[in-house]
Amino acid sequence: MRVVQGRPMDDNLTFTVDGFGTVALPGHLGFRNDDKTLVANAARLKEFLRENGMKAARVVAGLGQSGVITRIVRVPNMAPKDLESMMKLNISDHLPVSPEEYAFDYKVLDLVEEEGGAQSLELMVAAVSRAQSEQCASLLEEAGLKPMVFDILPSMLQRLVAHMPFRDTLVVDGGLDGTRLAIFKGKTLFMYTDVPFSLGENENDFSVLAGELRGYLDYFSSRNFGKTVDGITILGELAGLEGAAGLLGQHIPLPINVGLSGAGYLKFKGRAAGFNTQAAVYSGNLGLMMRGGRHQISPAAVSESFVQSSGESLGA
Repeated sequence: MRVVQGRPMDDNLTFTVDGFGTVALPGHLGFRNDDKTLVANAARLKEFLRENGMKAARVVAGLGQSGVITRIVRVPNMAPKDLESMMKLNISDHLPVSPEEYAFDYKVLDLVEEEGGAQSLELMVAAVSRAQSEQCASLLEEAGLKPMVFDILPSMLQRLVAHMPFRDTLVVDGGLDGTRLAIFKGKTLFMYTDVPFSLGENENDFSVLAGELRGYLDYFSSRNFGKTVDGITILGELAGLEGAAGLLGQHIPLPINVGLSGAGYLKFKGRAAGFNTQAAVYSGNLGLMMRGGRHQISPAAVSESFVQSSGESLGA
């Protein structure tokens, strides 16, 4: 788990960060408070928070494990209340998964001008297995924390990508627990997936990662008249690996940016000294901290369906 304690980004692109760190849990997540693995995981999390002086109880949690399902869809422009009602009734039309097994939600990305002057809303719709979200909630509650909101990694990354200069971007978020790929066409998510590459196993062999990337880049090109992305952005623990851009650049001849330098002039304050040098590792957490801010790329008439809790909180 990557954990950041702080406050949401303000209108000046400034994040307040009072604590951060990464904790490895003893085992897979569990469901019930009598599950020995759940109890061990919660005890380790509580110990980690205590060691790092993190006292906030409210949590805005991001899910980045395998199993997150996303689609981009367009619907006629309408008032937010009407959109919410329509999506509650019809979201299964966009995501053909069982409502008993998956939790659904959506996010407005943009207001699009169609031919003939009509306007549409471009949405990211997403589903996460209820088992996964319940396991995460059980862990947080067992550790004495209060989960306020659950978000997903592609949505978290989208808030950062909306600030990047590249028009089309492949984001690689890698770490010890695996790697997630997100391709953005402008600020719209083109695709999101997990790939079998982790730092612990493949740290010096980027040919494995490059092979995965080439397949998805070819797919992007096939859907965009032969055009590839403008660049690759490396985030997560992978961004902290010395020479990551050079290692990947040996296999893929595209501009490669390591870290958040392309995401605009993000600023940091607070009690956590040195966070700016580690910000790329915690890019997903920063995406959580951008939730609900007034500094939005999308038109003011549309907004996310989620609500950001106010006050200091943990972003996990």
